[in-house]
Amino acid sequence: MKKIVIILSVLAFMASSYGQVMKKQAKTTNSSVSQQDTVVQKPEYVIIANDEIITMEKLNEYAEGGYVKMMNKGVSDEERNKFFEKFGDKIGDKEFIVTISLFTEKEKQEREKVKHEYVVEEIDTQHDNEPTISENDKIRDFTVKMIDGTNIQLSDLKGKVVLINFWATWCAPCLLEFYEFPSKIIKPFQNSKFVLLPISRGETEEKVKGKMTQLKQRGIDFNVGIDNRNISVIGLLNPEGNIEERERELVAEFVENGATIVSGLALGCDSISHRRALDSNGKTVAILPSPLNKILPPRNKGLAYKIVEEGGLLVTEYGNDFKNTMELSTRYKERDRLQALFCNTIVLAASYSPDSAKRWQIYSEKKLDSGARLAMSYAKDYKIPRAVMYDENLDVNNPMFDLNRDLIKEQKDIIIINQDNLKETVKKLMSKKSDIKNNANYRQGVLIF
Repeated sequence: MKKIVIILSVLAFMASSYGQVMKKQAKTTNSSVSQQDTVVQKPEYVIIANDEIITMEKLNEYAEGGYVKMMNKGVSDEERNKFFEKFGDKIGDKEFIVTISLFTEKEKQEREKVKHEYVVEEIDTQHDNEPTISENDKIRDFTVKMIDGTNIQLSDLKGKVVLINFWATWCAPCLLEFYEFPSKIIKPFQNSKFVLLPISRGETEEKVKGKMTQLKQRGIDFNVGIDNRNISVIGLLNPEGNIEERERELVAEFVENGATIVSGLALGCDSISHRRALDSNGKTVAILPSPLNKILPPRNKGLAYKIVEEGGLLVTEYGNDFKNTMELSTRYKERDRLQALFCNTIVLAASYSPDSAKRWQIYSEKKLDSGARLAMSYAKDYKIPRAVMYDENLDVNNPMFDLNRDLIKEQKDIIIINQDNLKETVKKLMSKKSDIKNNANYRQGVLIF
């Protein structure tokens, strides 16, 4: 019986502690892309930190010291022109310009405090007799539209090894890998049963075609696909009242409009998002803080299995278990980063603010959950559209909507979703574009079914 072997690579934000672009050697290839007979021109880059050109060694020094606040791979034409006016030939026509934002000493200390204060989600150790995810689990069939107008259906590739490469036109490390594909993948395996299937995430066909036309001039010429839009829906671990009902209606509306739902597989609002997406016959992606052999929280292991069974995805950056609660805390923070980065729009269902207990004089041994604020903060930094579920008439005196209210005050043009504007607003969000390309440095990670 013929099988399809799936190998995936995916966009993942590079944590500032690493300081240098990681490059992964591709291990499989494409039998269907055009042959690369032209010479590929190698790209050049320049690194700018605090308005000065620096070396990779200096960047690594900043990173090791914990000073890298943001690493932006790629700039607009306007920004490039400004740099050219200042640095002249040092900028020239180099394809990639890396801009670095650095923490001050005070900012660095405050950041460390936030990391230590981050709420660790409850770990349920009872997970006997739950289903496991193994290598031979079947993947649900799907069809992807290619920029040449053809459609590729996964089931038509039986008997082949398929490398699915998720990328974006603004993702510099993704494009750096494209420069390696001709010599490392396409030519060596052009007569083998391998298929390279690059799929652009959340971008218009026109934009993807434009980038591939540009790359063709540099000797990179192969067909690519176009993916659908991802919507992250996040919130509390313990929603009460009508929050669940309203969130379910919200998710169902997004699915009806063709969205893939992204969340973190946590208890509460995350689980509601995943389950409602599945109940609506939609697709959902779960971002994990753990390896696949130890799903967290364990009570959601069955949900994780169902996500995969129904054609969804589990995404993890980790192959090993965490060593202590501090490491797990950091992993949850990194997961929140991906919840923002893997979507076209992020929606907050409900969440406390860090000071909700003081505001409402709520006394509890357990700290009130305000972890969603980190994902919403990342989205702001990366210029990803943000929305909140909020109804002034229903939620004004509910502390579980404190963060929603804070975000509305902070961002005057934030999108507010309520029962009256639900359908109209969802349609608007499905067509809204993010401007992430100039706000994050990416590397290839692993996307696992």
